[in-house]
Amino acid sequence: EELRKRVQLAHCVVLFLSREVFSSAPVLLELREAKRCRKRVVLAHEADLEHAKVDPDSMREEAPEDLRELLWGEGSNGSIAFQWHRPTELALLVSNLVRAAELDLPQADDAPMEEVGAVIAPSAVPACPSATPAVPTPRFQMPATRSSLPINAPGHWDFMLSYTQRNKTAELLATDLYHSLRERHFTCWLDIKMGKRDEAAMEEGVKQSRMVIAIVTDGDGTPGNAYFERDFCQKELRWAIEAGKVVQPVMSMEDKHRVGEFLRGAPEDLKVLGSSDWIELYRGAPRFWDVGLETIVERAAAIPPFHSAVEEVSCAP
Repeated sequence: EELRKRVQLAHCVVLFLSREVFSSAPVLLELREAKRCRKRVVLAHEADLEHAKVDPDSMREEAPEDLRELLWGEGSNGSIAFQWHRPTELALLVSNLVRAAELDLPQADDAPMEEVGAVIAPSAVPACPSATPAVPTPRFQMPATRSSLPINAPGHWDFMLSYTQRNKTAELLATDLYHSLRERHFTCWLDIKMGKRDEAAMEEGVKQSRMVIAIVTDGDGTPGNAYFERDFCQKELRWAIEAGKVVQPVMSMEDKHRVGEFLRGAPEDLKVLGSSDWIELYRGAPRFWDVGLETIVERAAAIPPFHSAVEEVSCAP
């Protein structure tokens, strides 16, 4: 069930081709879920002969028949095969190319495909019978000033954690959320885990995340330290709203009756968060913590990877 949720949440599925990959039951489950949800599949394979390089076309016969069309068929929504190079910067560049190809974005002038050995292989993702075929518009938006490499790797995340370091409860909630989501195999942007933490890095974290989790707290008795009073917290919320990101407010269980008080301290343009359904988090008992965590994950999974004028395929289990 967790694997299915991860596929449903993804913008696309990257399949790393290796020997006996199609003998893995979890891999087959993920690919069949990708097929059911009409996700595009990006193929990646090792470029170094010393590290078990494989030929993607030669692996076609190893794949189950019901997945061959998804991975190697003909059509306009084909999968894309990239050679994976090991040096870190080149690997990051290939990662960007995979994402740019998936989102139909223009390439930077300094990152031509031929320099990283990218090979485009036509394929098709068959439409689900219950849906009208559509040409989707990417929901995931790259910043207009995006360079060839992200500020922080990998350059895109499932969740961005927005909080104030002036409140100990906020720090604890942010850290616990980071580790709990990571244990469930989600990627998270958290400032103390990033190599670069300047304003540009924060903006990237917001705009390149699927959901922004706003950890709302008071100022621990000090004026100006509350979440809605901190300049960078305000900036993160405004970036998110401008980019059309989903902002999920959360708070400590002890503050569950203080939503109105928190909002009274918010700038007028950010009081819109009062219309959101806030989630209470309780660190005192794993069972109650997991309830809040699963609510966050479920709401993130409900965010469609694409929006279009045509009704989307439902990927509910």
